[in-house]
Amino acid sequence: MDPERLARLRIRFDEVIGCISPAGGISVDDGMAILEPYIRHQDPFLIAILSANLRAMVPTGQEFVSPEFSIENFEKISTKEKIFSLFAAMPDEAEPAIQGFFDHLLKKALPDQRKDLETLAAHRPHDPGGRPTKWPSEEVCREICDKVSALHRAGVGMAIAQQRAADEHGLNIWMVHKIWGKRPK
Repeated sequence: MDPERLARLRIRFDEVIGCISPAGGISVDDGMAILEPYIRHQDPFLIAILSANLRAMVPTGQEFVSPEFSIENFEKISTKEKIFSLFAAMPDEAEPAIQGFFDHLLKKALPDQRKDLETLAAHRPHDPGGRPTKWPSEEVCREICDKVSALHRAGVGMAIAQQRAADEHGLNIWMVHKIWGKRPK
């Protein structure tokens, strides 16, 4: 492909990347590095999206890449330089198909995928917040029960004793309530 056509593709490519990462917070190479484990493990959702977008890009009668996305195809486009090496190796007649693909991404695919992702995000449960709820070891549980028991025997109210034990061990008060409830009696 001649340098003038390649320069036009580079400008359009940067527009697409700007839409994907509007704040400029992620580079193409970093984005590909994030995608790589999902592609390597053949994540069906991601593979379906990439295969559909790749099929839209492949000009009729030309097989410069397989229309089905695979790890081999990912290796061919895993960095920005590899993407442009692939574009440079294509014939000049491929430019309108690639520009059409970029148009498709900008006008249809990215907005549709954003809506789909927003719908998925709306159905995910909310993060409960607070301290982590990882269950402490048996030894820490015994220490907590001993601490609460000792404070309670010393005349400290049960709720205050449990709160002090929670603060001392960096746990949520509800975790201490659960530990206290499961203690051997």
